This record gives sequence, structure tokens and C-alpha cells, in this order.
Amino acid sequence: MRRGLPSSFVLTALFLGLGACRTPAGGPPLHEIVEANRLLEERFASGDLLGVADFYADDALLFAPGGQRVQGREEIDAYWSNIVGPVSWELDIRTLEGSQDLVFERGTSRLTAQYEGGLQTSTVEFAFLWRRQPDGSWKIALDAFWTR
Repeated sequence: MRRGLPSSFVLTALFLGLGACRTPAGGPPLHEIVEANRLLEERFASGDLLGVADFYADDALLFAPGGQRVQGREEIDAYWSNIVGPVSWELDIRTLEGSQDLVFERGTSRLTAQYEGGLQTSTVEFAFLWRRQPDGSWKIALDAFWTR
């Protein structure tokens, strides 16, 4: 059985490597990533959870608190589809930098859903790694979030 690198090592290497990818003049169209964030929020609020999942690349990797690891189209779709009673999602961007094909985003997420008759809001810090697709669209290749 072949063992891969520990997830924390992979995340650290990606994030440190992106420090060398500061946005140059004429760099990536960061407004496209900002707009993608707003579309994620809108789709969540409208209950279109598979529409949210569609923003993830087919080979995307998601790391959640508690060691939860979600990978690939089927698992990403199931992860988002399991949210009951979506109400709102706010993505506050703190860092946004990258190159023409890879953008690192870091910020705070406030996701609210109906749960057991009331509203429950989850506030976490997050990091997205957006990758430009062959068709020119942007998809989330890596999503990691953690509690404050």
C-alpha cells in the first residue's frame, strides 16, 4: 500500500509556494474570483447546493475540521447536498493573489442554515485555491477551512 504525503504538508507547501505568485501588473482578473464568490453566496441562499458544488473542479479536495477529507466530484456533490435548510453564506475575502491560472484566496466564511427549528451559523476561516479550467472558467481545486 502506498502512502501519500500528510495533508498538512501538502497544504503548507501549496500555501508557501503561492507566496511566490504575487499578482504582477496585468495579473489574473481577480474580479472574476470576487464575482465567483458572490455567485457561490447566491446559489447557496437560493438552495442550489449542486450549483455550489459545481464551482469545484472534478478532482477538487476539501479539508474540514476534525480531519474530514472530501475528494472528487461525487463526494463534493454529496457534501454540499447534505446541507439541510440553507439560508445564507457570506464569504469575506482577506487575501486574493495569484497568477493567470492559479489564485489563492483566504478569508472568513459565515454559513447559516436552518437546523432543528432554528438558525445555526458556522463562522470559520477558509482558504480556496482556484484553478483556471481549459474553457477559461475558474474552479476551486482546494478548499480548506478551520474554526477560529
